Amino acid sequence: MTDLVITAASVQKTDTTSIKEGVAGVAILAGQYIVRDPTTRRMVLGDGDVAVTDIANSGVALNSAAIGQPVDYAWDGDVNMGAVLAAGRVYVLSSTPGAIAPVADLASGDFTLVLGIARTTSVLALHPQTAEAAIA
Repeated sequence: MTDLVITAASVQKTDTTSIKEGVAGVAILAGQYIVRDPTTRRMVLGDGDVAVTDIANSGVALNSAAIGQPVDYAWDGDVNMGAVLAAGRVYVLSSTPGAIAPVADLASGDFTLVLGIARTTSVLALHPQTAEAAIA
């Protein structure tokens, strides 16, 4: 997949960003897509090879965090991704843990988790939606 190249220091919330807090279960960089592990209740890297069923507790990390540190994440609204986006393009969870890719890069066996649509070349309108099914 052609994952976004994200500059962690450039990831920023906007006036419309809805934010939740969690605790890192792994090392996390700002801009990575994270999900809450149902067993540990800590935030781990999302993976397009695995169905994300708890999208209410997943989102784009807004800060970098080491294991055990607090991490804020955007779960809805506009986010400046710190990467170059193609305006109007749909972005999804990549099969590379934590990464985000264009929808055209999904392959057979990947689970579809649409993260949002690029509003501009830097802002993603985040509104996760999942089919909870792998692509045939």
